[in-house]
Amino acid sequence: MLLAGLVVCAGCKKAQAPAPMTVNGVSVDLPKLQEAFSSGTEEQRRAVTDIAYGLRYQQYEKALMALDQLSSSQGLTDAQKKLVAEQLEAVKKLAGATPAPTQ
Repeated sequence: MLLAGLVVCAGCKKAQAPAPMTVNGVSVDLPKLQEAFSSGTEEQRRAVTDIAYGLRYQQYEKALMALDQLSSSQGLTDAQKKLVAEQLEAVKKLAGATPAPTQ
């Protein structure tokens, strides 16, 4: 009986949302962005994947282009528009703070 109670209680815990990622002191809420567009169009989901790739590999221009594409996609809710605008500003800060690669 005790074991059954423990199993039931273990299943009651709410899953915590992943924390925003912080890069060079700038917070980018990629998990929230992924969640907001998880049921979006294929184009929107691809843009979110490109954003994640750009952030992971410090290709901020690629992330900015994908965010711009995402912001101009059809049928965004006000919450999605606000979220994209916030993340766009955060990535702009990252792009401005990163020194240009030397050739």
